[in-house]
Amino acid sequence: MNDENLTPDERRAYANLPRESQPSDLLEERTVQSLRARGLLGSPRPAGLILTTGWMATAAAVVCALLLGAFALGQSLGSRQTAEAMLAMHQQDGEQAVNAVQQAGAVYLTALSDLVQRAASEPAEQRDQGREAALHSLYQVADQMVRLAPDDPVATRILQAFEQARNETGQDGSENQVIWF
Repeated sequence: MNDENLTPDERRAYANLPRESQPSDLLEERTVQSLRARGLLGSPRPAGLILTTGWMATAAAVVCALLLGAFALGQSLGSRQTAEAMLAMHQQDGEQAVNAVQQAGAVYLTALSDLVQRAASEPAEQRDQGREAALHSLYQVADQMVRLAPDDPVATRILQAFEQARNETGQDGSENQVIWF
């Protein structure tokens, strides 16, 4: 179009038109929707964290790993403390057993000393009963010592001496006699 073909009213109206104009918000919104529909413009990103299925699966795996790790650590620490407590109890029990054996040995020696001192003044029957009780205790102690330390030569020889004495005399103390038919 040419200015020469315009009437004076048209020229005035044309001159009064604004040189710049701000488009409406509705125009911008329709343009953006149209571009998105054609695939030329991506979807808007909301501000903040986007929770997709992949992110949620990864977060769940991390939480499970942390829980299992914490459980394993707790089990390890708990079993270590339990083992240490059990070891301390066994050591204490072992010390108490050693003390008990020492005390029992001292009592046994004291009783034997008393028996030896009274031997001259007591009747033979009481001396024999005391002697048999002392020998029985010695046999039981030697038997337990062999169980505790099978290679201990002293305890083994004591038991062998008891067996040899039993073979030489009967169980009731009488001589073995062979009866021939």
